[in-house]
Amino acid sequence: MDETDVSILTKVALELTENGSEHTATLALTDDLQHQMSYQLTPKTLRSLMAPLLQLTKRWEKETDLKIGTLSGPLHPLPASKIVLEKGRNDRECAVRVFVGKTEWTFLLSLEKVIDGMGSLIKRISRERSH
Repeated sequence: MDETDVSILTKVALELTENGSEHTATLALTDDLQHQMSYQLTPKTLRSLMAPLLQLTKRWEKETDLKIGTLSGPLHPLPASKIVLEKGRNDRECAVRVFVGKTEWTFLLSLEKVIDGMGSLIKRISRERSH
Protein backbone atom coordinates (compact mmCIF):
# COMPACT_ATOMS: atom_id res chain seq x y z
CA MET A 1 0.00 0.00 0.00
CA ASP A 2 1.33 3.43 -0.92
CA GLU A 3 1.90 5.72 2.10
CA THR A 4 -0.14 8.49 0.46
CA ASP A 5 -3.19 6.21 0.71
CA VAL A 6 -2.87 5.79 4.47
CA SER A 7 -4.61 8.03 6.96
CA ILE A 8 -4.96 7.79 10.73
CA LEU A 9 -8.13 6.47 12.31
CA THR A 10 -9.39 9.10 14.76
CA LYS A 11 -12.99 8.13 15.59
CA VAL A 12 -15.01 4.92 15.81
CA ALA A 13 -18.80 4.88 16.14
CA LEU A 14 -21.03 1.84 16.46
CA GLU A 15 -24.77 1.82 15.89
CA LEU A 16 -26.82 -1.29 16.63
CA THR A 17 -29.72 -2.00 14.29
CA GLU A 18 -32.44 -4.60 14.07
CA ASN A 19 -33.63 -5.47 10.60
CA GLY A 20 -36.44 -7.96 11.12
CA SER A 21 -34.88 -11.12 12.50
CA GLU A 22 -31.35 -10.11 11.43
CA HIS A 23 -29.25 -8.27 14.00
CA THR A 24 -26.55 -6.06 12.58
CA ALA A 25 -24.42 -3.11 13.56
CA THR A 26 -22.97 -0.28 11.56
CA LEU A 27 -19.34 0.50 12.26
CA ALA A 28 -18.41 4.04 11.17
CA LEU A 29 -14.72 4.92 10.97
CA THR A 30 -13.49 8.50 10.59
CA ASP A 31 -9.90 9.37 9.70
CA ASP A 32 -7.72 12.40 10.37
CA LEU A 33 -8.87 13.94 7.06
CA GLN A 34 -12.52 13.61 8.21
CA HIS A 35 -13.27 10.93 5.61
CA GLN A 36 -15.84 8.47 6.87
CA MET A 37 -16.38 4.84 5.88
CA SER A 38 -19.14 2.66 7.25
CA TYR A 39 -19.34 -1.11 7.39
CA GLN A 40 -22.23 -3.37 8.26
CA LEU A 41 -21.31 -6.01 10.85
CA THR A 42 -23.10 -9.20 11.79
CA PRO A 43 -22.35 -11.68 14.57
CA LYS A 44 -20.69 -13.87 11.91
CA THR A 45 -18.26 -11.12 10.83
CA LEU A 46 -17.26 -10.25 14.40
CA ARG A 47 -14.62 -12.99 14.44
CA SER A 48 -13.24 -11.68 11.15
CA LEU A 49 -12.36 -8.47 12.97
CA MET A 50 -11.44 -9.69 16.44
CA ALA A 51 -8.84 -12.34 15.62
CA PRO A 52 -6.54 -10.02 13.60
CA LEU A 53 -6.94 -7.20 16.14
CA LEU A 54 -5.97 -9.50 19.00
CA GLN A 55 -2.95 -10.68 16.99
CA LEU A 56 -1.85 -7.03 16.62
CA THR A 57 -1.73 -6.56 20.38
CA LYS A 58 0.56 -9.58 20.67
CA ARG A 59 2.76 -8.22 17.89
CA TRP A 60 3.00 -4.75 19.45
CA GLU A 61 3.54 -5.82 23.09
CA LYS A 62 7.33 -5.58 22.89
CA GLU A 63 7.28 -2.06 21.37
CA THR A 64 7.85 0.05 24.50
CA ASP A 65 7.27 3.36 22.70
CA LEU A 66 3.67 2.28 21.94
CA LYS A 67 2.89 2.05 25.68
CA ILE A 68 0.39 -0.75 25.15
CA GLY A 69 0.02 -1.14 28.94
CA THR A 70 -1.68 2.28 29.15
CA LEU A 71 -4.32 1.20 26.63
CA SER A 72 -5.33 -2.05 28.26
CA GLY A 73 -5.79 -3.64 31.66
CA PRO A 74 -8.08 -2.71 34.56
CA LEU A 75 -8.56 0.87 33.32
CA HIS A 76 -10.00 -0.40 30.02
CA PRO A 77 -11.94 -3.56 30.92
CA LEU A 78 -14.13 -5.65 28.65
CA PRO A 79 -17.52 -6.75 30.05
CA ALA A 80 -17.21 -10.50 30.58
CA SER A 81 -20.20 -12.33 32.05
CA LYS A 82 -18.51 -15.63 32.89
CA ILE A 83 -15.11 -17.34 32.77
CA VAL A 84 -14.45 -21.08 32.62
CA LEU A 85 -11.09 -22.82 32.98
CA GLU A 86 -10.70 -26.17 31.23
CA LYS A 87 -8.01 -28.53 30.03
CA GLY A 88 -6.34 -27.27 26.87
CA ARG A 89 -5.13 -29.28 23.88
CA ASN A 90 -2.59 -31.12 26.06
CA ASP A 91 -1.55 -31.54 29.72
CA ARG A 92 0.55 -28.34 29.71
CA GLU A 93 -2.22 -26.05 28.46
CA CYS A 94 -5.33 -24.45 29.92
CA ALA A 95 -8.28 -23.24 27.87
CA VAL A 96 -9.60 -20.00 29.36
CA ARG A 97 -13.14 -19.57 28.06
CA VAL A 98 -14.38 -16.00 28.42
CA PHE A 99 -18.06 -15.31 27.79
CA VAL A 100 -19.53 -11.95 26.86
CA GLY A 101 -23.20 -12.79 27.00
CA LYS A 102 -23.53 -15.94 24.87
CA THR A 103 -20.43 -15.15 22.82
CA GLU A 104 -17.40 -17.19 23.81
CA TRP A 105 -13.74 -16.33 23.29
CA THR A 106 -11.30 -19.11 24.11
CA PHE A 107 -7.69 -18.31 24.95
CA LEU A 108 -4.99 -20.95 25.35
CA LEU A 109 -2.40 -20.38 28.07
CA SER A 110 0.24 -22.52 29.68
CA LEU A 111 -1.24 -24.34 32.66
CA GLU A 112 1.70 -23.11 34.78
CA LYS A 113 0.81 -19.45 34.10
CA VAL A 114 -2.83 -20.08 35.01
CA ILE A 115 -1.87 -21.83 38.27
CA ASP A 116 0.54 -18.99 39.16
CA GLY A 117 -2.14 -16.40 38.40
CA MET A 118 -4.78 -18.22 40.45
CA GLY A 119 -2.32 -18.55 43.34
CA SER A 120 -1.64 -14.80 43.27
CA LEU A 121 -5.37 -14.05 43.14
CA ILE A 122 -6.12 -16.34 46.11
CA LYS A 123 -3.34 -14.72 48.17
CA ARG A 124 -4.68 -11.23 47.37
CA ILE A 125 -8.25 -12.17 48.26
CA SER A 126 -7.06 -13.78 51.52
CA ARG A 127 -5.12 -10.63 52.47
CA GLU A 128 -8.11 -8.38 51.71
CA ARG A 129 -10.48 -10.58 53.76
CA SER A 130 -8.17 -10.61 56.75
CA HIS A 131 -8.09 -6.78 56.99
